[in-house]
Amino acid sequence: GKEAEESKSHEWTVYVRAASPDEDPGLFIKRVVFQLHPTITPSTRTVEAPPFEVTEQGWGEFEVGIKVYYHGGERAVDFSHLLKLYPEAEVAGSPARELSIDRPV
Repeated sequence: GKEAEESKSHEWTVYVRAASPDEDPGLFIKRVVFQLHPTITPSTRTVEAPPFEVTEQGWGEFEVGIKVYYHGGERAVDFSHLLKLYPEAEVAGSPARELSIDRPV
């Protein structure tokens, strides 16, 4: 119904990319695990090859957990990003926020 349509008013993508657009993140990133809001099924998404991204539909705001696993190790680096989805009028002019992840040394 109408309520379900309103809850999916935005298409959004959360992603992990290399600092340089010319660099292939698959050379140093083994996989990325995204932890989405529990109302999104499935809420845990594992991406094992570039592009390391998840696209969904929804509305509101929630914290996205991001675990980056690098080649040569099983320990993850944890990040989080507050995803805010508002009606277009409220977003106009708002700057995009990027989280830069440098390649480990």
